[in-house]
Amino acid sequence: MSTTRIGIIGVGQIGKIHLRKYQEIPGVEVVAACDIDAAELQKVSEEFQIPHIYSNYREPLRREDIVAVDVCLHNNLHMPLTVAALEADKHVYCEKPIAGSYLDGKVMVERATACGRMLHIQLATLYSKETKAARILIEGGQLGRIYHARSTGYRRRRRPFVDGYGTKSFVQKRIAAGGALLDMGIYHIARMLSNRLARGRKDQRQDLPGDGYRPQTPRRERLRCGGAGDRAGPIQRGYNHGHQRELGDPSEPVRRQ
Repeated sequence: MSTTRIGIIGVGQIGKIHLRKYQEIPGVEVVAACDIDAAELQKVSEEFQIPHIYSNYREPLRREDIVAVDVCLHNNLHMPLTVAALEADKHVYCEKPIAGSYLDGKVMVERATACGRMLHIQLATLYSKETKAARILIEGGQLGRIYHARSTGYRRRRRPFVDGYGTKSFVQKRIAAGGALLDMGIYHIARMLSNRLARGRKDQRQDLPGDGYRPQTPRRERLRCGGAGDRAGPIQRGYNHGHQRELGDPSEPVRRQ
């Protein structure tokens, strides 16, 4: 079996979760890790037996043996790091959300296409049993024509930084951006839109009495979320009772902390 060599950028709480999962995948070797926290980087490299460590993300991108890069940083840092990796001829797996703003996410998707590299966003709930079951029901027409969907969620414990874990950067808009909507709500949005696509294929073939043939495109469903390509693009806008509001502020500069 051939070995796929990966470099990871960011070894904080999310980075460690990704590293544990890589240990369960045959044929995958994490050969390089990068972080600006030198002490934590050294500790993680010893725990996961990562042979090469860096404080500058551009150094692992120069390695020809690395096929893909895993970006595990805060939201507003996703775009610059992902673009740099794509332009270094690396595939990219990026932690959700795709970015802190629509414009940043759009740039990432466009650069992946232009560079001919794969870009995937971590949205694990899209592959859950529940999501797959919902899609089977929808594609089979067992729920009829779906015209409205609602999803809710809340967290009372283990809130990042507030409840004592994670760094303060997690709750700083200029670094993280998006708040609870882009941190946890993204899973709900992605699931609804994934199954909307399944429903949409059926609607395209519907004959509507009195109106002739036309596809259904409810205005509240003009959201796109997480991943490369048309089936999973960046979050564009949120809709609340038909009124449009921007998610994130693309004018804010991206800074490392």
